[in-house]
Amino acid sequence: MNIDDNNLNTEQAVVVIGGGYDNVHDSMPHPTTPDAAGNGIYFLDLESGDVLWRAGIDGAAELTLSGMTRAFPNQIRVVDLNGDRFADRMYASDLGGQIWRFDIFGGKQPDGIGPDALVTGGVIAQLGAEGLGSPTFEDTRRFYNATDVAIFDDFSQSRRFLAISIGSGYRAHPLDNTNNDRFYSIRDKDVFNRLSQADYDSYDIVDENDLVEVSGSVGAVIGANDRGWKLTLPANQKVLATSITFNNEVFFVAFAPDITAAATCSAGIGRNFLYRVSIRNGDPIGDLSSVVPGTEDALRVTDLAQGGIAPSARFLFPSPDDPDCVGEECSPPPIACVGVECFNPGFPNNPVRTLWTQDGVE
Repeated sequence: MNIDDNNLNTEQAVVVIGGGYDNVHDSMPHPTTPDAAGNGIYFLDLESGDVLWRAGIDGAAELTLSGMTRAFPNQIRVVDLNGDRFADRMYASDLGGQIWRFDIFGGKQPDGIGPDALVTGGVIAQLGAEGLGSPTFEDTRRFYNATDVAIFDDFSQSRRFLAISIGSGYRAHPLDNTNNDRFYSIRDKDVFNRLSQADYDSYDIVDENDLVEVSGSVGAVIGANDRGWKLTLPANQKVLATSITFNNEVFFVAFAPDITAAATCSAGIGRNFLYRVSIRNGDPIGDLSSVVPGTEDALRVTDLAQGGIAPSARFLFPSPDDPDCVGEECSPPPIACVGVECFNPGFPNNPVRTLWTQDGVE
């Protein structure tokens, strides 16, 4: 990513990485002490590899966060909100089931932020064991995947949100069935507002009780006081790949181990399921006017043929056969693939990347 060097008005290309994995999480219980490795976020110089900035639990970090006790084994999601080629926001997830948000202040700082604060940040959601005190195995949800970030409009509330979507799953033990895994979509209402460190230190952290459960139903209403939605997965399913949002639809893959293999510790290829749901409330995609009671969850999911742990969905947009043709009807249909299994998702094949900010609008 590119950042505006703090108060220097110069560009710098950096690599953003999480600290990695701590093998203490190979054991089933949730750790009672901070992880010894992985619990940090780094900016590295793209050319030299030098550490330019670090967030961590210790006082030597440029951003010291006492709650950063769990490892970040996945990609840090960097967001450019206005298309100026500079990073504005980061989202991260850790092995304690937490979601973090960071604001990046390149160049001159706005009033109230402080002259030396390149980045502010903190926890915005606790959805696993961290923060529960004495969590059960069922509550020990871990995030091995990166966050999936997408902007959308909720017309019922006449406002815009950033959806932060992610699923839990114990990737170190894919045959495990003790966790009560879920898929989450958190609503961040501060789409363009940047938060000070004081804002983060007093942030109203999202927990399970703030989210609307949508499994077993359709047409869930996400009210003004709700912070998003959650979909509880069947007892043997877990999300081991990052979700992807396109055209206001979330695509994610859940893995279920072979029950016999899980019981005997023998090899088994398992099963994979592709979920496709609305970003707004987790509804199945399609006509829901005459849903048969008891089939709501089945409408969200498609069985995949491949075994093993399937990758994330990917979208391909073929070029028009006639390069001089202009318009939606000129291009072949788009292609969605999960591994080697591909299908037509039904989207128009003329996507346009759009970025903007507007003063005074959240």
